[in-house]
Amino acid sequence: MIVQGAWAQTEVSTKDELNSAITDGAYIRLTADIELSEKLTINSGQTVTIDLNCHKLSRSLTANETYGMVIYVNGGNLTITDETETNIGSIEGGTTYTATFAMIRVKG
Repeated sequence: MIVQGAWAQTEVSTKDELNSAITDGAYIRLTADIELSEKLTINSGQTVTIDLNCHKLSRSLTANETYGMVIYVNGGNLTITDETETNIGSIEGGTTYTATFAMIRVKG
């Protein structure tokens, strides 16, 4: 993980690095595809930007789960971008029991 100052870009390549980088004011750039074992949560009071950087953020579930979304924005602020020329970064793989949940759920 590369951190370049309080408001600078943090580069991550694993789910553990990604979870650790989720702090208020974070600008996070993926440097590899990341497979999550549980949802990524952005809580109230956090403002986070995730740059997919041509990579995939996914959660490959084999069965429906109550909270099977990839990202859960629980009152926080999330910006998702892909700052590359090809813009092929993606978020994939969430699954849930109900139609009220999706790959990304925003609450509040």
